[in-house]
Amino acid sequence: MTSGILRGSLFSLILTLALFAQNNWQTEFEKSGFVATSTYSQTDEYFSRLANVTNFAQYSTIGVSPQGRDIKLLVVSKDKAFTPAEAAKSGKPVLLIINGIHSGEIEGKDATMMFLREMLVDGKHTELLENVIFLIVPIFSVDGHERASSYNRINQDGPLNMGWRTTARNLNLNRDWTKADAPEMRSMLKMVSSWQPDFVLDNHTTNGADYQYTVTYGLERFGNMAPNIAKLVEKSFLPFLIENVESAGWLMSPYVGFKNDKVEQGLLEWASVPRFSNGYMASRNRICLLVETHMMKPYKERVFATKKVVETAAKYLVLSGKMVIEENRKADNNIKQYLGKDGKWLR
Repeated sequence: MTSGILRGSLFSLILTLALFAQNNWQTEFEKSGFVATSTYSQTDEYFSRLANVTNFAQYSTIGVSPQGRDIKLLVVSKDKAFTPAEAAKSGKPVLLIINGIHSGEIEGKDATMMFLREMLVDGKHTELLENVIFLIVPIFSVDGHERASSYNRINQDGPLNMGWRTTARNLNLNRDWTKADAPEMRSMLKMVSSWQPDFVLDNHTTNGADYQYTVTYGLERFGNMAPNIAKLVEKSFLPFLIENVESAGWLMSPYVGFKNDKVEQGLLEWASVPRFSNGYMASRNRICLLVETHMMKPYKERVFATKKVVETAAKYLVLSGKMVIEENRKADNNIKQYLGKDGKWLR
């Protein structure tokens, strides 16, 4: 009888400790019942803890905003390849995930927090950790993120504390990739140039039109993209993305616009110019998946749909990372033939 009581008490203690550990890693998104998002300081504290709980992550500052907030980068590598040179030497694909370039569109932050917890704390996603190097920017527009209100994005269904679209200097970072007026963008471009990521995710929320899709995508595969990479997107990545995300219950659609801004004239896709993330990355011969969840869907649905997209992109790199790296290098080498020894364009 006594031993049975002891076993029961030990089981209860283990269960209590397990529940405590689980609750200790809950995000503010989860604690709020999936309706709110973490503040800048809460996010920074969470990512710091993630970096401290494992030897496979390094958390650093890549820049400072006009209001003095650090712009952070978390590098996750099973090989501890925490520099661009070490990452290149590993031969593994590097996946860059950008969250909060428009900080009222912040699903990516909460999605990656949960994804990273599952991978680094819970021991899940082992094949992703083994085969992919992750670069995660938790919040890009850090000043805009802290200008939070429930009314910053009209008609958007959460979170309760939405950030502002532009920076403290009223600059739209996703119009700044080529002109680089914002100090935040100059820090990002320096990091991108150093790391040369093989694949990029830029997480957003739509504006405007109402439709049934929870998540839409923008992918360059037109004349602004190297033909071999455009073919890779069209024939390989896009079918893989749609199949995996939709099989998990999230309907997908291309991110489209209206002809002449009139719905009755039909829908269109377009080649993005380099002031946008996906257009800029296309000019650098890199696939950039623009994730646009639907603003009128509940925040909970948008976060979990984004999380599935993140997992799917990483899974694709597990299966096809070597091919992606090879096609990227082919496109890079094709451009190099038009450059002189001084790095300038040949005339």
